[in-house]
Amino acid sequence: MRSSEDNVARHPRDKAARRGRPAKLTARAYAPNTRAAYRAGWKRLESASLTLDTLDDAGLAMALTALDARGLAPATVALAASAAAKLADEAGRPSPKGPLTAKALKVIRRRSQGRGRGQAAPVTWRDADSSAVLAASGNGVGGLRDAAIIAVMSDGLLRVSECAALRAGDVSAEADGSGRLAMRRSTAGQEGDGAVLFLGRPTMERIAAWQSAARIDPAAESAEPLFRRVRKGGHVQPQGLSPLSVHHIVKARAKAAGAAGRVSGHSLRVGSAVSMVRRGATVSEACQAGRWKSGRMVNRYAAGEIAGRGAVARLRYES
Repeated sequence: MRSSEDNVARHPRDKAARRGRPAKLTARAYAPNTRAAYRAGWKRLESASLTLDTLDDAGLAMALTALDARGLAPATVALAASAAAKLADEAGRPSPKGPLTAKALKVIRRRSQGRGRGQAAPVTWRDADSSAVLAASGNGVGGLRDAAIIAVMSDGLLRVSECAALRAGDVSAEADGSGRLAMRRSTAGQEGDGAVLFLGRPTMERIAAWQSAARIDPAAESAEPLFRRVRKGGHVQPQGLSPLSVHHIVKARAKAAGAAGRVSGHSLRVGSAVSMVRRGATVSEACQAGRWKSGRMVNRYAAGEIAGRGAVARLRYES
């Protein structure tokens, strides 16, 4: 198979070559999202005046410094550096990442501590309930789906990728009306980890309402997506939702219900952690519910609530 470098050499009039861009990612091993991330990273470097001719250690370090000066998050800058290395490799060129690039990234990380885009705003249990009620009110089958998504993600502290991967057979009902959610994927995206999550009765009712409206038979379609695309007119499609679609649904529904701050698909997970600690859960209990291996993220998400239960609050102001 011809390399990207061969293609550029055989097509000197190629538009990308004239612009000084490395060849496009061609390896089939790259997932679509990975290729898209690399393309976005290279586009940012182009905006910082990096070209194929200046794609070396010094040029990359200068471009990364320019991106940092524009206020981009350290992780975004680091991804741009990785994109440059990957695209250089595809073009048959040596990696531009060297000691100057490494030093620039180190300085950027140190100087940009805590800047980034900021933590996703929490959508607490109360906010999630409001968002679900509003979504289900007068929005047809799509609204019922969105209400069920919000309820499931809030109860289960799900990531958008975990929600998108759910199948109809992953949910089971208990005699008291509550439910259990069998997680087939762990934090690392591996299958069969055996995690079982609790779903409250209101959440089970929202799932049932969505399945009834969508004519989903969990028994007959246990291996099919739980949450599916809905076209205009309420036509339910067999295809499942992508993680990006779940992200947009959560963001739109939470914003419509009045959620403030930078709401994202991660906001329900953050909000549930905050709500648990606010109601008296220990960090260990929150970690178990959210499948975190350590308390670092819980301490970050619920820092204010944890401080309010600390020694100063208890011993100085509650005694």
